[in-house]
Amino acid sequence: MDDQTFHDAIEGYCAQQSYRAGETVRVHVSTHAPTFDVRVERWGAEREEVWSTSAVEGVFHPPPVDADSDGCGWPAAVELVVDPAWRSGFHLVTLTAHGVPDDRSVAHACFVVRGPELVEDRRSILYVLPTNTWNAYNTWGGRSLYTGGSKVSFARPFGRGMLSRPEVERDDRKARPVRFRETPDVDGEIFQRYRTEHHYPSAIGSTGWFTHGRRFVEWAEGAGHAFDYAVTSDLDTDPGALDGYGLVLLVGHDEYWSAPARSALERHVTAGGNLASFSGNTMFWQVRLEDGERGPSMVCHKYRAHLDDPVMGTDDERAMSGMWADPVVARPEWMLLGGGSAFGLYHRFGNATARGVGGFVVYRGDHWLLAGTDLRYGDVLGRDDGVVGYETLGCPVAFD
Repeated sequence: MDDQTFHDAIEGYCAQQSYRAGETVRVHVSTHAPTFDVRVERWGAEREEVWSTSAVEGVFHPPPVDADSDGCGWPAAVELVVDPAWRSGFHLVTLTAHGVPDDRSVAHACFVVRGPELVEDRRSILYVLPTNTWNAYNTWGGRSLYTGGSKVSFARPFGRGMLSRPEVERDDRKARPVRFRETPDVDGEIFQRYRTEHHYPSAIGSTGWFTHGRRFVEWAEGAGHAFDYAVTSDLDTDPGALDGYGLVLLVGHDEYWSAPARSALERHVTAGGNLASFSGNTMFWQVRLEDGERGPSMVCHKYRAHLDDPVMGTDDERAMSGMWADPVVARPEWMLLGGGSAFGLYHRFGNATARGVGGFVVYRGDHWLLAGTDLRYGDVLGRDDGVVGYETLGCPVAFD
């Protein structure tokens, strides 16, 4: 059920995760349909169409057996140039096939339009989408990092429902928000029923644009907040990705970070920049990004890193793709964030705090972080709105 490869009659992905103005977006498509349409929308407070084309010739390209780890390698079916007039933001690519059953005719890809290249033209806030984590959970083509894989490719479609879904429900999240006197879905039965009925992989409850980023952006831009966008790997490939930004935002589920990306974020903070992490289970696993013949991929051996990662026993052991808190790596996430998932991870899910309070309890109402909020000792932050996801973070606390 988790592998939805070609459940739909059309699939596609973009050659890169992010683009600057003037660069060419290449969309790689495989379909059984004779023709298909393409629509590109910037998804902010609302969805705004910025480009479209119709009746593109469809060609079916089978996925390689190692598509999950090394990518699809399909030829580009559609190309478009990022108009300098387009605003920085998340852009959804909707592919609609003709001559196939309606319930199998639509697929989605995506790309981010980055902020201006010139530092002086940038906004003061940068929102970094957690695309490494999206990739880690993606089962398209076979395996994810949760179903037996240790290497996952960016050059493949996302699992269905990860980017867009017609249904907007509480039931699409693990540890969904609960209403007054409602029993939490601690065993995930409601969530599993929802995603099974709609043929979605389990990843939709953990990650993806639609689950976290969309909800945040629709609220933030709708409230008048403006910011530039980037993706996690931009911090790897662009040394100046954070230059000029006063605040970096992390939102949703941001679990997988490479050493270069984390170092860039630490340099930003050390230089006086701000970081706001509205993200659970943040920076838990160290990954390595690699280039391949069919596109970039991400390596993480996780719990088997001591045994399987080839960097073990070399001078580069600290690059081990395991926990940041592992003594071999010795860069626990709480050195930057002040808290970590090793101190408290699952919330209202499974056997850990299954009947938890449902939010963050305020103990120090005079803390600078709460200034101007009118929050006081004993208040519970996020109880009724699902602010605390099924994976969160904590820190050691001594009660007196």
